[in-house]
Amino acid sequence: MKDSLFKLLELQEIDNQVDALDRARRDYPAQIALIDQEIEEARKQIQEQHAKREDLEKTQRYHERELTAANADLKKHQDRLYEVKTNREYDALQVEIETCRGRVSEHENAFLAAEGALEELTPAIKSLEEGCAEVENDRLKNRESLSQRLNSIGADVDQHQERREAVRVHILPQVLAAYDRFRKGKSGLGVVRLAKGACGGCFQKIPPQRASEVRRNNRIILCESCGRILVWDGT
Repeated sequence: MKDSLFKLLELQEIDNQVDALDRARRDYPAQIALIDQEIEEARKQIQEQHAKREDLEKTQRYHERELTAANADLKKHQDRLYEVKTNREYDALQVEIETCRGRVSEHENAFLAAEGALEELTPAIKSLEEGCAEVENDRLKNRESLSQRLNSIGADVDQHQERREAVRVHILPQVLAAYDRFRKGKSGLGVVRLAKGACGGCFQKIPPQRASEVRRNNRIILCESCGRILVWDGT
């Protein structure tokens, strides 16, 4: 019985490793998908900033054309001042000139505003690109590492399963059946060590008399608190 209980601890360690691999096999794809999403969001931010810069450049070119046209109209109307013959024509022409000046001011201000925004945006885009490149490089390394580990899980599980079967054949059938039964309802942890008078699963103190029985390792004894098999390995 003692040898079976000791082997049970060894079996539990192997099963813990297999369980960890199974969790990784479930978790890694989600982690990889999250990395892909982070990379895509970073690239999207850059695309949005480039689109914003293109819009500002279009706006600047538009107001530059309108400014040129408004200045041409203003000059044309100013040149006509020397040709008018009546006060009425003069007054009407002055209204046209003020209108042109308003257009010039409007498009000039809009052009300068777009120019200022571009001056601020250009270095911001460069900084964003550099930061995103660094983040992307880091994320891609993590992704590659996760992908490699994910691809190797199958082989690792197979290796642990071979060790698992090699250990199970040395455990008494009734001990093995109890372990398998308790493991299912205890989050994969069916057997634990008695350590410093406490259960290694729930950490509750074991009554001294019961702890003495556990130390004999001559029968299956369960923790009265969590229901796991208790084994003392001499430590």
